[in-house]
Amino acid sequence: MGAAYESSVQLETLDASADISASYACFIKLSSGQAAVCSTGQMAYGVLAGGEPTAAGKAAAVMTSPGRIALVKVGVGGVSAGSKVASDSTGRAVVVTSGSYILGEALAAGAVNEIIPVLFFPQGKL
Repeated sequence: MGAAYESSVQLETLDASADISASYACFIKLSSGQAAVCSTGQMAYGVLAGGEPTAAGKAAAVMTSPGRIALVKVGVGGVSAGSKVASDSTGRAVVVTSGSYILGEALAAGAVNEIIPVLFFPQGKL
C-alpha cells in the first residue's frame, strides 16, 4: 500500500477507537482523543495514512497537515476535479452538500473507491 500523503506532511500516531483498518485513505476525526472514521458531513482531523489499526487501541498513522495534498478514497457518486469535498458515511470523499463541512478540493476526478489527490483544508459548513 502506498503512502496516503504528500512527502512533507505531518503524521500523527493515534490510537484507533475501533478496527479502522478497512478505512485506509479515508477521512478521520478525533473521538475521545482516538482516531475514528468520519461520518456524513463531519469535520475531519486528517486522513488515515497507515499503521495497523485492527482493533481499539492499535496505532493509526493520520496525515494532519492542512494545506497539503492527501490521497483520499472516493465515495458513491464520484467527484470531479475542482469539486469541494466532504465525508460520506464511511469517511470517503464525496461532493460537498449543504450542511456538511468542506474538507478540501479534489485535484483529480475519481469514481467510487478510487484513490485521488485532495488538497486537504478543512473549513466550515457549506
